[in-house]
Amino acid sequence: MQVAALLAALALAAEPTSVPVDTADGATVQLIHHEGRGAPVLLIHGLSANHRTWDLRDRGLAHTLQDAGYDVWLLDLRGRLGSAPPQGQRGGWTLDDYGRYDVHAAISHVSAQSGHDRVAVVGHSMGGMVMAVHHHWHGDDQVGPVVILGSPIQFTHPDPMVKASLRTMSVGETIPRIPTRAATWTAALFPKMRRIDAMVTDPEGMDAPTRRAMYRRVVSPMSSGEMDHLKRIIQSGRLVSLDGEVDYVDSLGSWTPPLLVVAGRTDRVAPPDRVVTWIDAAGGSDETWWVAGKGRGYPHEYGHLDLVLADTVETHLHAELVDWLQARSW
Repeated sequence: MQVAALLAALALAAEPTSVPVDTADGATVQLIHHEGRGAPVLLIHGLSANHRTWDLRDRGLAHTLQDAGYDVWLLDLRGRLGSAPPQGQRGGWTLDDYGRYDVHAAISHVSAQSGHDRVAVVGHSMGGMVMAVHHHWHGDDQVGPVVILGSPIQFTHPDPMVKASLRTMSVGETIPRIPTRAATWTAALFPKMRRIDAMVTDPEGMDAPTRRAMYRRVVSPMSSGEMDHLKRIIQSGRLVSLDGEVDYVDSLGSWTPPLLVVAGRTDRVAPPDRVVTWIDAAGGSDETWWVAGKGRGYPHEYGHLDLVLADTVETHLHAELVDWLQARSW
């Protein structure tokens, strides 16, 4: 009976917990905690996503890191699931808000709760971009090793997909919140509408149940502020503030944490040439660049969402990511 009780207690302790954290500008962000005894790692989702990016179908990087002994925290940026913007704000939040307020509040909370001065961070897509924003406003004093997965910071040569995105972003000027989840969930039901799959994943990347789960559980509404800000970024050709006054790429010159930057070989959302700019811009001395795909011995080339959701990502990219983290301390 004592053994059974111990096992039950361990199982209960393993359940993730949800923690609300207030930001300096009046928002409340949600942190999902996968407890571990090791150093803390904060995971930041991308555009039109939420924390389930990291633990969809009870798998993903959150579990890989926890199994490796890390103390894992998943952030829901404002406007997602249990996170909320300041009272009265209707869809106007931007990447500036995410990096300056949401990420800073999350890192400060995780640092205080874990007892570690520094917190490692993994950001996918927009989740990596907002780390550049955070760096500009708050520096690196609380930041440990950082992993950037498919996060573009320059757009100097717009391709057809980027130009099409600009047209879509104009919708944000009239609608406070764009119902992305409803649109993609509908697309998942009709095979002829699945062209979106080819834009965000490799054909061999995800099985059908994972794709359905992604559309139904991960995809989240986008705000008009996000769309306006991304439009400004694409028009500027690089990651800048909404008002255009701050060039976050230039700010990376004072970057110091260890940096791992990864791009998917067939990523159409964030091609390698737009992601490698991190390596060119960051001022640190410990920088690593990978392109995820067959060239690294993976079973297929990686698209944008394959970096976090591919069926084999845990045993390939994420296993290598853990090895990279374990070679560094914070």
